[in-house]
Amino acid sequence: MLLILFISLSIQAKKANSVEGDFTAVFAKAIFFENVNDDSTLYYANNAFKIALTSQNRANQLDALLSIIIAEIKSAKYIEAITHCQLATKISIELKNIDKHIDVLTYIGVVYQSMGLSKNALEYIFEAKKMADEYKYYNKMGNLNYYLGSIYKDLGDLPKGISYARESVSQLTEKKEQNNVFKSYILLANSFENMDSIQKYLNLAESLTSYYQNLQYERMILRNTQALFNEALGNIKSSRSQYIEAITICKLNGYRENLSTLFNNYSYLMMIEGKYDSAKYFLDQALKISLEVKNVDLEAEIYDSYCDYYKTIGEYRIALNYLAFYIEKNEEYKDQQRIKESLFLSAVFESDQKEKELLMKENHISQLKISMLGMIVLVFLFIGIGVFFRMKFRLGKIRLEALKKGKDLEVADALITGQDVERKRIAMDLHDGIGARFGSLRLLVSEPAYSTERVTEINHAVDTIYEEIRNISHRMLPPQLESKGLISAMNEMISTMNKTSKFEVEMKTNLDRRLGNVLEMNLFYIVYELVNNAIKHSKGDFIVIQIIDHHDEIQLSVEDNGSGLGVKDKPYGMGLNNIKTRVEYLGGTFFIETNESVTQFFVEIPIKI
Repeated sequence: MLLILFISLSIQAKKANSVEGDFTAVFAKAIFFENVNDDSTLYYANNAFKIALTSQNRANQLDALLSIIIAEIKSAKYIEAITHCQLATKISIELKNIDKHIDVLTYIGVVYQSMGLSKNALEYIFEAKKMADEYKYYNKMGNLNYYLGSIYKDLGDLPKGISYARESVSQLTEKKEQNNVFKSYILLANSFENMDSIQKYLNLAESLTSYYQNLQYERMILRNTQALFNEALGNIKSSRSQYIEAITICKLNGYRENLSTLFNNYSYLMMIEGKYDSAKYFLDQALKISLEVKNVDLEAEIYDSYCDYYKTIGEYRIALNYLAFYIEKNEEYKDQQRIKESLFLSAVFESDQKEKELLMKENHISQLKISMLGMIVLVFLFIGIGVFFRMKFRLGKIRLEALKKGKDLEVADALITGQDVERKRIAMDLHDGIGARFGSLRLLVSEPAYSTERVTEINHAVDTIYEEIRNISHRMLPPQLESKGLISAMNEMISTMNKTSKFEVEMKTNLDRRLGNVLEMNLFYIVYELVNNAIKHSKGDFIVIQIIDHHDEIQLSVEDNGSGLGVKDKPYGMGLNNIKTRVEYLGGTFFIETNESVTQFFVEIPIKI
């Protein structure tokens, strides 16, 4: 019976450990996607939360909930976010986790601010700040002061907003949280009307994004802000350059809604320059994206821009039509916001009601527990009294029996003494005899189990794996690409491929100059992807790469003698889409010729002299 119980407990422990391990892996994926894709973050964070519920691990539940809340705020799912915030609040209080409780209060404040309820937001942020100060969580003060500055700006109290934002900059700089320092700089730039002050904080934000190259989203926001600023000052050339850089960042990183806003803003610059066809093109692109992402507010804003465009070119009747579209969409957006706000407040009220009902139930349960505990105490008291008198009676009886059996006890005592002596003798025999033999056996089974040949074989396998990883690494990013240039890197890649694949790869080129790091790196990746594509899909055995320098243009082709890919009537796969994106980024063209015996990929890239 004990053996079965032990096995059962062992199995349950293994299952629990497996669940914990699953949580760590799934939650790590949620964290990875936090700054990449909100839908992916929500998917993995929700799965991690389910695992934590199964294992009844409250700390893991809290971590998963915070990740869910962050993604929901970014996705504007405020009703879901506030519901999860209330659950996270309960768990953080239960665990007495002050650190996470401050974070939850902060997120509640951010949700209220996003819903336009700035006064409610202030209460939560100040509560979080008071708790951070009381428990000496000074590392949270920078972010809390940023949110206070942002809320006061929304409320129209600019002096307070600026004061908190400046304090935030000082604290975040000390912590080296550069992305949050950037947000504070932009907040300050948007809080001033004085051009010198605006320029000062934009320059500070510029210095951050120049030093920390990973701040791509922040750089895009900065370029848009700078472009609007320069457009207002009449610096058209600077504004155009900044818009183009911001648009390029959005395209490369998939910032769809930001790209729509940028196209809309850029159309006004085109109108100022008198480039009306271009202005119309960018407005069309902005509207297309806003419809795809289903952003009614953005759609209304673009219709307003169409109205301005048609007024500018003198088409007043069409301008009136777009004004009507703008009014209709603006009302639709306001209705959506009213519904959202109503649902949000209903969710808050319902949660509060549930919280009160739960508190009342808990109080009722507590009272029942106290009553039952009192009854149990009384029952045990009566049982105790009965046991006491019964034991007293039995003790008296035992004493009488003990007197009668005195002689028997003496005999028993002698017998026990003899038994103890015999036990000691047996113990010595076990230790010095059988114990010694077991010691000898232990030495015999401790002999080495592995031969020198086996170790050599393992070492050879490790060397082989290392060499393969090294080859792959060098093919993906050769060290000589930056130092010696594109052709040297290509030759190295071709040499490696000729050694390790069934294909023979050959290159023809007249390129004998450097093209700049960005262009060379993109060309290398394009060729690398095309060659790998041929190796993966083609049934041939020969690949020819041609790189022709026409001074103002680079022509690149990759041809194999396989049976063709059949891509003419089919959508591109991920690899070819990546190539197409790179080529478009470089301002070039990409097309494919394929038949039953050969496949040719052609790329033309202009060179800016």
